[in-house]
Amino acid sequence: MALFVNVQQISLRELMEIAASKDYSVAYTPFGRFGLRTYIRRAVPWKHLKGDAFWKEAEKHGRLAEGLRTAISVSQATAGQTGVALVRMPDGSYAVMPYKSASQMVRQGKIKVDDIVATAPNYYGLVGRPEFEEIARKGKILQPIVY
Repeated sequence: MALFVNVQQISLRELMEIAASKDYSVAYTPFGRFGLRTYIRRAVPWKHLKGDAFWKEAEKHGRLAEGLRTAISVSQATAGQTGVALVRMPDGSYAVMPYKSASQMVRQGKIKVDDIVATAPNYYGLVGRPEFEEIARKGKILQPIVY
């Protein structure tokens, strides 16, 4: 479970302290269907672990290590693809995601190439694109909101 945070109501020092703690994590995402978000959640048990210590802990959590190895290999297959994409999802809604993720979805047959409506080097470059603004006006995707 995550707590979405209005970054205008919490100090930078507080966010940094939370992010550095062993018990909690701070994450930021411009991706998905809800615009730019900041959230705080309980940290995973492997937070701050590296190398062999990380993999040893990951093996304790079901198929986590196997899933991570698969994710790493899939990610390596799209190495060098950067930027963000506005994608028409199968249910007709739209989502902003890394271009690399959209490419992986095409390769997996989850979407078609034509479902990648627009791309840009970064999130804010995408928001200014006419395609994004038109879809936002129709209410199909929320304008970026900072939480």
